[in-house]
Amino acid sequence: MRSAPIHHAILKLERPPFVSILTIVRDAVARLPDGVGTRLDVLELCKESQYLATNTIDENLMSMTVGGGLDRLQAEEDPCTRFEPAHQPQNRRPKTELQLHGEPKARPCGRNPASLV
Repeated sequence: MRSAPIHHAILKLERPPFVSILTIVRDAVARLPDGVGTRLDVLELCKESQYLATNTIDENLMSMTVGGGLDRLQAEEDPCTRFEPAHQPQNRRPKTELQLHGEPKARPCGRNPASLV
């Protein structure tokens, strides 16, 4: 187990080793009202993290970093997020909505249930 956190440009160095961009993004997704929101909503919730470096954070870097975290969450074997096109009038460009999945899939524990008797 790591005793010191890995350096990241937008995170404080004085943070627990388990705090990463991915944990901050996952926390922001969990705090979406009704489990639904846009990437911008997640970005705004990430900005509330106590582990963000308080010195001037480049807005573009923050947006790219949070977007990358969302992409990684969606690419997991049992993703906690999914993206769906939002319903928009035809004259507007569709925005992407983010939704929390309901129940996680059951994962095999690697043991044969019969061997537990």
